[in-house]
Amino acid sequence: MTCVLLRPVLRPLVDELWQQHRPTNYQLSGEETAFVAIVTRKIAAGELVIEYLEEIFAYEMKCLELVQQKRTDPDAEATAIVEFQHTPDDLLPPLSQLKAPGAGLPLGSYLARISLQGDQFEVELLNRLT
Repeated sequence: MTCVLLRPVLRPLVDELWQQHRPTNYQLSGEETAFVAIVTRKIAAGELVIEYLEEIFAYEMKCLELVQQKRTDPDAEATAIVEFQHTPDDLLPPLSQLKAPGAGLPLGSYLARISLQGDQFEVELLNRLT
């Protein structure tokens, strides 16, 4: 989902990533950590200002944490709370189909519970504070 939003700048971003962190294998194993670091740094520095990027990146980082938690302890309940600035009902469906959401969605504060059920993420909207 993050890469869908990064599509206009993805090639230069990957080129920069690989200049700093050369891939060591054809499966690109381990590259996700370097990619997360560069995206995190660029968002914090204001170099990546793309509508919806910060909240989707934060959502996907929580999803990654849940996957890692399940790998460590398969019996653990894998849930987290994430705050969105736009309703996840408008963001997640198009992104899951590799399409960017429409521009200019209404701003608000939307708390959602993410849970990992098997290999699927469930997102439950907890409140709508606009």
